[in-house]
Amino acid sequence: MRTSPLLAIVLGVTVTSCMAGDLQILFPLYSYPDWYSPSSYIWAEIASANATVPITAIINPDNGPGGPPNSDFLHGMADLEADGVSMIGYVSTDYGLRSLSDIESDISLYASSYPGVIGIFLDEESTSPSELSFYETIRNYTLTKTDLTTIIANPGTNTPESYISAPTANTTVLFESGSGWDSYATDGYVANYPRSDFAAVFYNLSSTAEMESAVNLAQERNFGYVFATDGTGANPYNSLPSYWTAEVNYVAGVPEPSGMALAGIGALWLVWRSLRGDWARKWAKWCSSPSGGHP
Repeated sequence: MRTSPLLAIVLGVTVTSCMAGDLQILFPLYSYPDWYSPSSYIWAEIASANATVPITAIINPDNGPGGPPNSDFLHGMADLEADGVSMIGYVSTDYGLRSLSDIESDISLYASSYPGVIGIFLDEESTSPSELSFYETIRNYTLTKTDLTTIIANPGTNTPESYISAPTANTTVLFESGSGWDSYATDGYVANYPRSDFAAVFYNLSSTAEMESAVNLAQERNFGYVFATDGTGANPYNSLPSYWTAEVNYVAGVPEPSGMALAGIGALWLVWRSLRGDWARKWAKWCSSPSGGHP
């Protein structure tokens, strides 16, 4: 099929935007939903911010579900869901040491008892190649639950590409730390995947300027999800960052890196030269796939 230059331009832009993607916030919401105390209830502020930038909130009642949600969690989750925040449930994997049955039990509890939860956050993911099949099994089990379509895994550091290509998750947190982001080096394969495959979480960033610098680097390094806070201690995520409003607005407004514009020119040329048959429909299907662009 011969393709017109105009159609090539339109589809080329579509391809580029699919590969680039907008930055989103991945918020570890490890805070009790005390909705009856407006001065300390941060869930409502997170919910309202979703109108400015897409937010995925990790809920963590008791280092996992711990049991069915109490009335306070039901209230908080309803507030998040009402404003369109994506909610995923925290599950510890203890770097592959926790039993599969316990992990699956937590996943089942979120699926059956936590309304509005659309996925699972697998914390403490191993980076050992020998544990890959373990995490593939967890992913496959999670996806048997009709409402659980999103999996975010957190090794907190660089991980073998096999974990990404398998895949074991839709998105992997490749950095979680209170220092070292400036000197952090991603593995080369990161540039070859959609940015929505990768997340970075920063704590102990004391100023708005530090937050903005971290977010800029995440964009340049092909990360699609970010969160920054000035929180510290055993749980740096139990309150809003002091610069929360600035962070929401900044993440929403970060432009694409200049390299992505060059990629767009290349995409236009490739589309114009090589587009045949249903290639565009395949791209659209790839971009909208629940597996985040993976087969």
